[in-house]
Amino acid sequence: MLEGEMSINVNLETYQISRNSIIFFPSQSYTHILKISQNIKSIVISFSDDFALSNLKNYNDINIVRLLSDNSTLITSLSPESSKSITGLADNLYQLNSDREQLFAMERIYHCFNSLTLELMVLHSKMQEDYHPKTSRQKTLIQNFMNMLFTHCKKERSVQFYADKLAVTPGYLSKILKEVSGLTASDIIEDAVVIEARNMLQNSNLSITQIADELHFSDQSFFGKFFKKKMKMSPREFRTRKVFT
Repeated sequence: MLEGEMSINVNLETYQISRNSIIFFPSQSYTHILKISQNIKSIVISFSDDFALSNLKNYNDINIVRLLSDNSTLITSLSPESSKSITGLADNLYQLNSDREQLFAMERIYHCFNSLTLELMVLHSKMQEDYHPKTSRQKTLIQNFMNMLFTHCKKERSVQFYADKLAVTPGYLSKILKEVSGLTASDIIEDAVVIEARNMLQNSNLSITQIADELHFSDQSFFGKFFKKKMKMSPREFRTRKVFT
């Protein structure tokens, strides 16, 4: 975060991000921005698991595996030196990725990404040392629910399914989720399905009918109505407008 501040909910926990802070998101996470200042300025770095893991052969350090596979959300403040270093590397990565026709562009992208990863590994290791998660039964229930959700949401949208897997009643699961997030289990499941749909609309060549099939909707029409109810526009409009929200 370069300027401004933001309040964000990640996997049903709220975090405050301010100037010169950095946050690590799990590779799959339920994320919702609660509040954002007008003067916001930030750097967002996202990458596929395949891209990141293709570099693992260059390193023997197990910390890079932990960095890529950690499921916790970690946040810390950066020193001026770390902020300058990470910002410079991110800017170089952006410039290289914007023009892949440059000589040795992909090789330079990998090199820059690896340098950035090494910087982040140092931060991540320290953040893990300082991180002391809560150990309540409810906390464990929520974490298990979120892990299951991203595994099964393409196929399973029933609260009963997740409650059965977690050995609780649907009412109890919704009650706990409502207490920590203000949303019911059904709301969260539907949001996860929308996230999957948005990702496929933005990042794949699948037709809308194929996406509806992937998400186990009975037909394209039902999928379209579901998507429009949540996003206030049709899947086709979303894909055409390249909306990233």
